[in-house]
Amino acid sequence: MRQDARTFVAVDGDALVGIVVGTFVDYGREPYGMVEELVVAPQWRGAGTGAALLDECREWLAASGAEVVFVSAVDQEAAEFYLRAGFNRCVGPWLWAGSGTKRE
Repeated sequence: MRQDARTFVAVDGDALVGIVVGTFVDYGREPYGMVEELVVAPQWRGAGTGAALLDECREWLAASGAEVVFVSAVDQEAAEFYLRAGFNRCVGPWLWAGSGTKRE
């Protein structure tokens, strides 16, 4: 059983311009990775910063043994970015609840 997380950053001098957080999970069957957060400063979007951060994160996840990488897009613009980066839309047995949801 192994779980690991890593944060990758992009800087311009002393300024932080982008960040991506990746998580690797291996519970002994079908190890996978997740792109948890990818944020790029607005003035740096479209310059390849996000793509470079995503590539670095995916390389680390692959080297760690991830067979698949998941990401959740917050809006259509983000979804299009990930589709251009080689991700595919998927469906599955996903469940979610808002933070205020109570048990029945």
